[in-house]
Amino acid sequence: MPTISRPAPTRERLQLDDLTADARFQLRQFPGGALVSEDYVLHLLELLDSGAHFEPLEVVRVVRPKKQPLHLLIDGFHRLEVLRRKGAPSADVLVFEGTERDAELWCLSSNARHGRQRTPQECRAAFDRLVNSPAMLDAAIAERKRYHNSTERAIAAAC
Repeated sequence: MPTISRPAPTRERLQLDDLTADARFQLRQFPGGALVSEDYVLHLLELLDSGAHFEPLEVVRVVRPKKQPLHLLIDGFHRLEVLRRKGAPSADVLVFEGTERDAELWCLSSNARHGRQRTPQECRAAFDRLVNSPAMLDAAIAERKRYHNSTERAIAAAC
């Protein structure tokens, strides 16, 4: 499934403590405002114990003047929680250079290619976030040339 354009990522190994799992970039809704589903974390723990390998986490590195860069998690909230519970100090990560606004846009398409399938409500929430943000909507529409000048396809790819 196509997604909105991003710069080519670098694959790095980052310390889990250096990753920021911010609710702004988690589109899924869980009871009590949790960032993850306990049932799904337990499922992934079982898979990991049986030898499964997971896709790398995806983060946006936001460079800030005179501060350490932020590594904003945009895909892999459940995998991060599994790694933390396993006591892993670090993880393989795909790092995209960008801004917080980029992270907000790029997280809309998380789980479009792998992982726990999104519900219709989660897809609708991604769409609503996109169309209610003029900056994100403009960025998605700017991609329409990639989709034979179809604004609808560009918006779908963003979500």
